[in-house]
Amino acid sequence: MILDFNRFIVFNSNNYWILTKEKIASSWLKDQFDYDWIEVDINNFSLEVQHIPVDHRPNYDISQERFLDLQQRFSIDWNSLIQGTNTKNNFIFFIRNPINKFVTGWVQDSIIRKVNDGYIDEEQKRLYQYFHTDEVDSFIEFVKKTIEQEKILGPRYFPDVEEIPLKFKDIFEEFCFPKNKDFFKNDVESFLNLTTTGHPAENLFLIWKLCFKDEFSFSKDKIHIIDIDLQDIHSTLSKQFGLSLKDRNVFHNKRGEYLKNRAYSYLSENYYTVNSILQIEILFWYEIVSKLYPKEIYESKDLPDSIKPLNSYKKKYFIPEHYDFYNFQVHMNWFRYEPTDVKLNYIE
Repeated sequence: MILDFNRFIVFNSNNYWILTKEKIASSWLKDQFDYDWIEVDINNFSLEVQHIPVDHRPNYDISQERFLDLQQRFSIDWNSLIQGTNTKNNFIFFIRNPINKFVTGWVQDSIIRKVNDGYIDEEQKRLYQYFHTDEVDSFIEFVKKTIEQEKILGPRYFPDVEEIPLKFKDIFEEFCFPKNKDFFKNDVESFLNLTTTGHPAENLFLIWKLCFKDEFSFSKDKIHIIDIDLQDIHSTLSKQFGLSLKDRNVFHNKRGEYLKNRAYSYLSENYYTVNSILQIEILFWYEIVSKLYPKEIYESKDLPDSIKPLNSYKKKYFIPEHYDFYNFQVHMNWFRYEPTDVKLNYIE
């Protein structure tokens, strides 16, 4: 779905502006830049910029003065770029495969969100339909206690866990992955909302235009596009662009193997709905990465240090090693690949 405006999270370092979206290394960048960031909407057709007010962010650790300074400087630099007068500032866009982004966003919006106030009460009512009242109440009490412990010991983002009491095995599975999939079959409006709000679809039309269209007057050597799964972002930003990064290189929102793999399996059963909404984004992504990371790079004797080998990508997303990455159908058929069967530890 190509909307008029395309929202980005924006960071600044010297002469570089980094633009990304939720579920595309945004948490890592926020940590690197001490939560010093703004949000902008860029029109996909006119390239006009609209700024998002600071109070739009529920928890912001940035002064009003700094926030307005970043907004003003970004507007000046972006307008100079599109008018063809910019000779100093560079713009770095982060991207990733829209399916992979969608799955991780779905985990956060449709599973992990259930533990938030309000949502957990609704989930408790839903579980009453499938389990005895006492069993549901006991499980919900366990969930709330676990969340309180996480606040003290450090977040593990329940239900993204490695073990669960055996007595909660069945109810935990239903909590995370409902057996009733009418949501995908009948509630189309809710499913569409998942791709346009919360952790929305990637909306790669603008970046695709920057790669392939010659309608712009500015120099494209000021535009840099990085796929976070194909390229090492820490090495690229520090060595190629000379940005000063912190030693800590931890992706706080990295999902555990169980939740990630089960989500792929669960969503693959509804691939028709997912692909029908995201297929144009997958095509944009495929054309972009095929141009930026041509096959010749991987066939050369010396792969650049910042470029990850293709077998690491295939392993991460369950693609058989002998499949050709440069075959569009391989990526459209993401639902055919069987994730590793990861079991939780069940404790007495």
